[in-house]
Amino acid sequence: MYNPLVVGGGLMAAAALSLRWQLAVDAPLLAYVALAMDRWGLVPYRDVYDFNTPGAYLTNLAIGKVFGFSELGFRLGDLSCLVALGASTALALRRFGDRPAFAAVLLFGFFYLGFGPVMSLQREYLVVVAIAAAVAAALSQWRLGHRALVTGLLVGVAATIKPQAAIVLPVFLMWLSASPGSSRIGKLCTAMLTLAGFAMPVVSSYWWLRSIGAADAFADIAMNYWPLYAEITGARPHTIVTGDELWVYRANRFLFSRDLRHLIVVPAAVGAWLAWTQVSSQRRPLILLIGVAIALELYPLAAGKYWGYHWLPSFYGASLLAALCFVRIAKPLHVPRDLVVAMVIVMLTAHAPGIQTYWRQTRLALSNSRPGIAAQIAAELRARLNPEDTVQPLDWTAGAVHALFLTQTRIATPFLYDFYFYHHVSTPYIQQLRAKLIDELHEARPAFVVTADQQRRFEGRDTTYQFDELSDFLRQDYHAVVANDRFVIYERNQRATKPASD
Repeated sequence: MYNPLVVGGGLMAAAALSLRWQLAVDAPLLAYVALAMDRWGLVPYRDVYDFNTPGAYLTNLAIGKVFGFSELGFRLGDLSCLVALGASTALALRRFGDRPAFAAVLLFGFFYLGFGPVMSLQREYLVVVAIAAAVAAALSQWRLGHRALVTGLLVGVAATIKPQAAIVLPVFLMWLSASPGSSRIGKLCTAMLTLAGFAMPVVSSYWWLRSIGAADAFADIAMNYWPLYAEITGARPHTIVTGDELWVYRANRFLFSRDLRHLIVVPAAVGAWLAWTQVSSQRRPLILLIGVAIALELYPLAAGKYWGYHWLPSFYGASLLAALCFVRIAKPLHVPRDLVVAMVIVMLTAHAPGIQTYWRQTRLALSNSRPGIAAQIAAELRARLNPEDTVQPLDWTAGAVHALFLTQTRIATPFLYDFYFYHHVSTPYIQQLRAKLIDELHEARPAFVVTADQQRRFEGRDTTYQFDELSDFLRQDYHAVVANDRFVIYERNQRATKPASD
């Protein structure tokens, strides 16, 4: 039906070309926090105000430590994760045959790379790596107690990266506890071991926060900022929705914010049916795959933003089932024999948007096109920075923080980006954050302030574009040295300039 060498070679070629990509969206933000932790000993939550969970920082810190805090280092880390994910997926599906195992690796690999740089090293991708390993562990030949403990631990790791990942825990818990031949006491012990495994990384994350003096700052953000962030819509311009309106919005976007890539649920359903009818000896493992796929399909509901990477876990779950379209047909089918071929066509159609994104990004990487905002900002800063200088970014994901990562420059204040100053502006907590930013700026007196991504960020009730105290600070103490339609770099007045090179 297909030549594995040709298709596998295509995936490896796509992976090799991806080494030319730059980090994008949230990936440079997390990479920068990891850099700040390693290079300057900054403590997340306390010294760097951000609302991600500890596992997201620790995984990025590990990637930086192993591969280096550079674009290439994180690209190598990305592909290493993809190899680990592929190995786990192949181990999980090998009981259904070599073809489904190989197809699952290729299918998700092309899916992931097909999205281009915007999907690379997003937190959902790291979550999928851990969940894929959990599926492989649950379906392994280890003793039941060992499988339960390791599976729970891997799901716990995923939950420390994104708490929503815990949505798969009940599936593993019920499936492992229902293992044939177990007594009632045995089922209870299996459930307890699974929960104990899950708790281990969660509790370890808490003690790590305590050990570095970040526990109180994390609790403050979790209690005060997370509820506000949960009320922001994902579509731009962002608005605030509360109460019943929030749940209507989430349900509506869950049902209707989809595109052709979600057609993968069609071959997923057919793959599950084929495996159920053609490989009846593997029905119990199939039940686990179906349960995980359903849980991951519901994953975006918990985040409620429905950005592209929020759907990645659901694509992985569907890929596991879609690959089962390649099981060997042992019994006569009541449908045309070309069904599997038709499903492959559906898969390719579903991938079309991602493939187009991939090739567009590849053409940009191979051509002498206009560099991205981050590269432009970094070039301008390199020409002006002194070794001891600090920089304050004022954007979210438009490139200012990314530029600090590229130039390995220390942030001036704890505030990594600025969007949280412009929503829920009437609340005491946001007012407190605004006041703290101004105090920190006056104390730090950064050499440069970089603004970007200011257009159409928020609109609606309790949002604003105004921050008078910040505007006054910039007007009194800074002047623009670079200003265009993409970003502005402000330099502090009467600052010692960088000496000219010999």
